[in-house]
Amino acid sequence: MKRCVLFCLLALWPFGLAAAPDSAPVAGIEAVAWLAGHWRGPGTGGEAEEIWGPPRDGAMVGVFRQDGPEGPVFYEIFLIREEGDSLMLRLKHFHADLRGWEEKDERLEWPLTFLGEREAVFGPARFNSSDPARRQISVPMRRRDGSRGELKFDLSRVPAVE
Repeated sequence: MKRCVLFCLLALWPFGLAAAPDSAPVAGIEAVAWLAGHWRGPGTGGEAEEIWGPPRDGAMVGVFRQDGPEGPVFYEIFLIREEGDSLMLRLKHFHADLRGWEEKDERLEWPLTFLGEREAVFGPARFNSSDPARRQISVPMRRRDGSRGELKFDLSRVPAVE
């Protein structure tokens, strides 16, 4: 299972190399403030968990964890930052033991390509949250046989702990 998940996610690598669009939507970080919070739900072969901090100083930071039947499979650290008059999502992947997938100074960079009400698309990744208590994330991927598919995550907001 771990190999399947890793292959699917490594197949996303080419999507991170795409050039920036000619006309990215005009947006400040507050336009995606709805991403903030703690989210959990089914992912690729196990539970997925995503935590986004609130906007601050033109940026939002977050972490992602994908579990499988035997525990953690991989992690991500990500950043959305204002650049020019739009937004850029940067992320790095890590194996369960925190060895990086990308080279030391490399990361995936996905510009904002679409912005709607509680919907944002950064490169190939689509975030949608028509219900404030739910979030859907979809990312296209290429399977081992060359066919295309989609990684889907259906997450629910985790109540705050006081």
